[in-house]
Amino acid sequence: MKNRQNQNKGRVPSLRISSRASLKLIGGMTSRHNVLTFYVKTFGCQMNVADSSAITNELVSYGLIESAISEDADIIIINTCTVRDHAEKLALTEAGKFKAWRKAKKERRLVLIGCAAERLGEGVKKSFPFIDLVIGSKKIEEVPAIIAGTFKLQIADFKLTKENDDSCGQTNNNATSYQPSAPGGEKVSPAEVSAYVNIMRGCNNFCSYCIVPYVRGAEVSIPAAGIIAEIETLVGNGTKEVTLLGQNVNSYHYQGLDFAGLLEKVNGIDGLLRIRYMTNHPKDINERIIGAIARLPKACNHIHLPMQSGSDRVLRLMNRQYTTAQYMDIVRKIKATIPGVSVTSDVLIGFPEETERDFQETYDLVEKAGFDFCYVFRFSARKGTAAYALGDRVGKEEKKARHIKMLSLTNRIASESNKRFIGRTVEVLAERMEGPRMLGKTSDNGAVVFLCNESLLGKIVKVRILETKVHSLIGEIVL
Repeated sequence: MKNRQNQNKGRVPSLRISSRASLKLIGGMTSRHNVLTFYVKTFGCQMNVADSSAITNELVSYGLIESAISEDADIIIINTCTVRDHAEKLALTEAGKFKAWRKAKKERRLVLIGCAAERLGEGVKKSFPFIDLVIGSKKIEEVPAIIAGTFKLQIADFKLTKENDDSCGQTNNNATSYQPSAPGGEKVSPAEVSAYVNIMRGCNNFCSYCIVPYVRGAEVSIPAAGIIAEIETLVGNGTKEVTLLGQNVNSYHYQGLDFAGLLEKVNGIDGLLRIRYMTNHPKDINERIIGAIARLPKACNHIHLPMQSGSDRVLRLMNRQYTTAQYMDIVRKIKATIPGVSVTSDVLIGFPEETERDFQETYDLVEKAGFDFCYVFRFSARKGTAAYALGDRVGKEEKKARHIKMLSLTNRIASESNKRFIGRTVEVLAERMEGPRMLGKTSDNGAVVFLCNESLLGKIVKVRILETKVHSLIGEIVL
């Protein structure tokens, strides 16, 4: 999953209260509204965004009100990331900004959740004693109920139930899955054009550089019925496109249903226009999945397939479980099977033991692989991973130089790839307005900007491309 800072991305902040749920403030907590307000700040990947959206919807369904301004909230929730040291520090710095806010009123509460909260645990309070509650990513579904219980909030008609075997996520270690339900069992979902939907949690791959398996736990596939119900609710509220999320969506498996089968089911949802999915793993993507993407009309013809390195030696050290030859075979199969497909990738620069030769092999493979874009990340040593023991052996300046060189290549590749669209008319899903401009995407993940009014939100429109930039296409609507 690509790591980016996100705040309320992919949904419209709401100031809503459910008429079916009442919340009584007891145990010393008060609010000038007589109802608690909360604010969620999110750091990290798309899965964190989806988690924050689900938590927001759950809290709203209980009767809390989401505040658009952090300083006006009674409860501030910071959803953290720890995939890289920089991401973790950003989230903790954000928490530090609320020290004065927390101390100004004793009834206020500051809650740290997510992956960094899982890694650091209660120990984070030594440096941040004003944090009231720490909830790790392994209990992310229970956040609303834990907040309610810890702060002694009495929520009418709400109960947390352990789902029965038919609705409990499947995992290799028989872990159970707790899924809070809003009063009446409904999920409160935002009216958004494009939405994220988690289909699984955790990871079993243990790439040597990655902290995710340690903070998110073993792979758990979410029941298909729950996924379909969530998407149907989103579509009923106006969503036209969903992105199915998992650390490795290709390994989804629930009661005999694999990822290709899940795509089939989602494709059958009336009113849904497009299906995206990430992240894929080269060792698990197969002909059945590729065939489903090629065959299903709603499946977008874009596959993000992280390569990480073009050196077989480094791939072994990373425990990626494939070779460069196997990776390129997969790319060729994808391009031969899916017409007009866009393939994007990730590479990790400065992994311990990465020599200049290893880097050059990666550079050369990126140049010839035919990617439409490739994200470039610098290695960040994470305590507890196998790579941490190797040390951060590539010097800071050398790592920076390699990063700059690779970025220059990937930006050139993206720029050249985009130029093929000039003069072409493409179909774009109109996703959101920014001033007078509409932003949307093509099926193959091209970001398109064009002038139009908001009446076209949620519609697929034809746009003629007039010019291109490194990361976007500029066009005009074709009437």
